[in-house]
Amino acid sequence: MAAASIDGAIRNIIAVGGSLDHLAIMDNFCWCSADESQRLGELKDAAKACYDYAVKYGTPYISGKDSMFNDFKGFNAKGEAIKISVPPTLLISSISVMPDVTKAVSLDPKFAEDLIYILGETNEEELGGSEYFAMHKALGNKIPKVDADKAITLYKKFEQATDQRLISSALSPTYGGLGLTLAKKAIAAQLGMDLKLPKTQRADHFLFSESASRFVVTIAPNNKEKFEKLFSGDFTAIGTITESPEFKIEGIIDTDLKTLEKAYKKTFKDF
Repeated sequence: MAAASIDGAIRNIIAVGGSLDHLAIMDNFCWCSADESQRLGELKDAAKACYDYAVKYGTPYISGKDSMFNDFKGFNAKGEAIKISVPPTLLISSISVMPDVTKAVSLDPKFAEDLIYILGETNEEELGGSEYFAMHKALGNKIPKVDADKAITLYKKFEQATDQRLISSALSPTYGGLGLTLAKKAIAAQLGMDLKLPKTQRADHFLFSESASRFVVTIAPNNKEKFEKLFSGDFTAIGTITESPEFKIEGIIDTDLKTLEKAYKKTFKDF
């Protein structure tokens, strides 16, 4: 969890044009029952990961906050003693320097016919802790693992691509995996997508795995050769942006932007 949180904060900065060479992070622990052996052990492992991955990425902590013993002890309606504890949670925030703000990358695709790519590996059955696994318990329950060496190599390439203005839009998959990320990009641009997934793994695993260290990007067709040469071995081409408001994944999904946006906003429609 801690490693994924750190990697997520870092790649979110890289996605918009930040640099790993000038990037700092902050931690915020919100924990419970630190006097219980299991919770204390989890806290120790999380703190160790914070050290190990910050050192690996070269991203120092410049501030932080710890909130321990987030527990309520009281009584229920029957007068029985109860204890309610928050889930152990770690928030990592990141900050970086962008030397040239004109090279900033936004999340929304820009033009029809632009090409859509996934950068990084979507690992088989890394659905443990995911939103999709919460709905389908029979699926694979592998926890996403962070390979910092591979991530650093990819992030350095991404910085080169940003510097060369090869990337038109970018968003890092987090909760909901690639499926939600693609939908969010389409909604943001109000442009459709025509997608075809690779046959290397189950479609639902590919769409909803929450593997770390990935990006969904769009590029202009005239940048295709330079882009694929730079990211050789790290990319998967999955489709194109369309003028039509349709969101299609071959053989799986055929919907439209209005439907996606309505579903996306439904939970908070009254707020």
